[in-house]
Amino acid sequence: MAAVRTRRIEGKPVAAANRPTHAGSTPVQPRTTLPELQREIAVALRAVEPSDPNARSKKLRIFAARVLRWQFGDAMLADPGFEQLIDDVFGTLAANEQIAEMLGALEGGEK
Repeated sequence: MAAVRTRRIEGKPVAAANRPTHAGSTPVQPRTTLPELQREIAVALRAVEPSDPNARSKKLRIFAARVLRWQFGDAMLADPGFEQLIDDVFGTLAANEQIAEMLGALEGGEK
């Protein structure tokens, strides 16, 4: 059973999904469900032209960026270190041949 975490802002409880990330920022939006994320990634992966010689690299970067954004929130997009984080994750994924098989399954197509 998942409990909704709350905290108090100005003496009133605020649901975790609606609390501000920090002073002056906009409220955190609830993230999409895992099946929605999988569909979003699948659509983005299928949009990569299969004949592109860099298709595998592009798909790995798409996968890494979408999952990291989903996990850490859209605020990560503004973080100057986000691109470096994607590069680091991409390098790890690119070094693993089994990842191509998983991406193929995720996009609903072949490797």
